[in-house]
Amino acid sequence: GSSTPHHFGGALVLESDPTLRAVVAGELKASGRAVFACADGASAHTFLQATPDRFELLIVDDAQQLAEHTPLARTIREHAPDLKICLLTPGEQSPPEQWPQAHCLQKPFGVHDLRRTLASLLSSG
Repeated sequence: GSSTPHHFGGALVLESDPTLRAVVAGELKASGRAVFACADGASAHTFLQATPDRFELLIVDDAQQLAEHTPLARTIREHAPDLKICLLTPGEQSPPEQWPQAHCLQKPFGVHDLRRTLASLLSSG
């Protein structure tokens, strides 16, 4: 109901590297978000499909995870079109054509870069 106080949307972290996954999840938890971290696209898809309205943000370690044919991409399109997306990219990349709203964060990044990117992403829209 509308009587509930405003709560932050959850964040879904899809990162195969456990160290990096922990860093990103830790930053998001510190900002007061519920974080669901997974190591592969199939688990991320399962989370998102089960509760699409729970998530505000997706952080993903590979643009291939969001290729048009993937279940994850289809679920975002159908059930979570307003999901904010942050791609962790090796080297400088611009967002893929099909996800123009995505932010890219170049690896390797420091925690300050991560904070800055998350802040601008979460304050937008």
